[in-house]
Amino acid sequence: MAERVIAVFLMLWTMGMFMVVIGVVWFLHFTRGRKRLNAWADENGYQILSAQYRFFSRGPFLVSNRTQVVYRVSVRDGQGNIREGWVRFINSFYKTFDGKYEARWED
Repeated sequence: MAERVIAVFLMLWTMGMFMVVIGVVWFLHFTRGRKRLNAWADENGYQILSAQYRFFSRGPFLVSNRTQVVYRVSVRDGQGNIREGWVRFINSFYKTFDGKYEARWED
C-alpha cells in the first residue's frame, strides 16, 4: 500500500514539475517576444499603439513554426501616420531572437 502511495506521489510530482517547466518556457517566450517588439519599434521609429500576440491566426505568415513570434500591430510612424500590419520575429535554434524580422503592412 505504501509503495502505491509513493508511486502516485512521484507521478503527480513529475507531472507538476513538467507543467512548471512548460510554464516557464512559455513565460520567457512571451516576455522576450514583447521586448523584441518594443526594440523593433524603437529601431524603426514607430510608436506601438496596439500589439496582439497571435498563436493561431498568423495573418500572412501561413508557413511559420511555433518558435517564431507573430504580432498583429498598429503603430504610428515618425510622420504621424498610423500603419497596421503583421510582424514576425525569426528565431535561430540557439538564439531566442537574433534580430531578424519580417513586417507586412496593410497599406
